[in-house]
Amino acid sequence: MIKSVVKNIGPQALSPEDNLIVLFNTDATPGLSECCVLQEVDGQPTFNLHVGDTISFDDQVYTIQTMGPLANKHLNEMAHVSVMFKEAPKENQIANALYVTPHHFPTIHEGTTITYS
Repeated sequence: MIKSVVKNIGPQALSPEDNLIVLFNTDATPGLSECCVLQEVDGQPTFNLHVGDTISFDDQVYTIQTMGPLANKHLNEMAHVSVMFKEAPKENQIANALYVTPHHFPTIHEGTTITYS
């Protein structure tokens, strides 16, 4: 289990109509910070997520249905991943995305705990 805490939410980061949240570490550039949710990961864990694992925002639990081939790599390098609250398309999937169910957008705020398990 890996935990992180939301440290900042950019003014353009939460767009329920887009059904996605872009997570990034707190070293994101000011331009990226505008459209990302910045997370601080506890320690220096190694992400090794798989289909069927979960990501939780406080007590809101989502199951990974599909994941892009770069998701774990980008999480390990930059705590960066796109969480998609919709079905994965057959083609042109986002390479660093986690496509999760259920498809409803979570409620998050600064201080939200994100748990990967």
